[in-house]
This record gives sequence, structure tokens and C-alpha cells, in this order.
Amino acid sequence: MNKYGNELKEAYVILNTLTDEDYNKIPKSKLQLIEANMNDDYEYEINEEIALEENPMLDGTRALLYNIFRDYLATEEKRKKIKKMQAEDRVKLENKKRELYDVNIFKKFDNENDKKTTVENKQMIEYKENIFTKILNGIKNIFKH
Repeated sequence: MNKYGNELKEAYVILNTLTDEDYNKIPKSKLQLIEANMNDDYEYEINEEIALEENPMLDGTRALLYNIFRDYLATEEKRKKIKKMQAEDRVKLENKKRELYDVNIFKKFDNENDKKTTVENKQMIEYKENIFTKILNGIKNIFKH
């Protein structure tokens, strides 16, 4: 919870640097949620001499601010562009996962020789009852009759 609270505190501090026009575009409920759950004990300051992106901040803060920008501050054209880029990134990530963890159980045989070799190498396993099972079954049979 502490890391999440710190991320919210950083977002709160950054959002308070927005112009009134941009700040008012964000729903009050979102701002209240951020303020209610942020870590008040965490100290965070922005260095205004450098660009906002260059200020140190937690990854969760960046993600939160990115989503707020996309949902409330970006123009419709920019929002569509961002959503398209996110969809493309998701597809790339899924493809990368598919390559890394390709576990295709149902791979087909390349040729008939592979089928023959595989079938020929498989043998039936003989089931043998161990001595304890034989004794236990014998006792059971005595009580059945």
C-alpha cells in the first residue's frame, strides 16, 4: 500500500501544477480518490527547472498520469492515436509471449517416419500388484464370503 500511496502523492503534486483549465477537466471524483488514498507522509517535490518527464518519479505515477492525460486532457485525435499505439503494443507483447512460451502440445508430425518411430517406441507397461496390496485384497475377500 505504501508504494501505491507514494505514487498517488506524486501524481497529486504533479496534477496541482496544471493550469486551472486542464485541472478542471479531470473529474472531481478522481481527484478526491487520489487525495484520499495518497501517502501524506511521503515528500515529493518537482524541480521546475527541468522538464516534467525528467523529474524522478515512480513507474506507477507515470502510468497514472499517462492514463489521466489520455482520458481527460488529450484531444480526440491524440486520444485515438494513443489508444491505437497501446493496442499495437499489446499485440507485440502477446506475440513476444507466444514466442517465449510456445508450448504447442498438439504439434503435428512432420512426416510418416516420425509417426512410425513414435508408435514403435511405445510399449505397454505391465501392472504388478505389490505384496501389501495382495495381502489386503486377500483379507477383504475372506470377509466378503
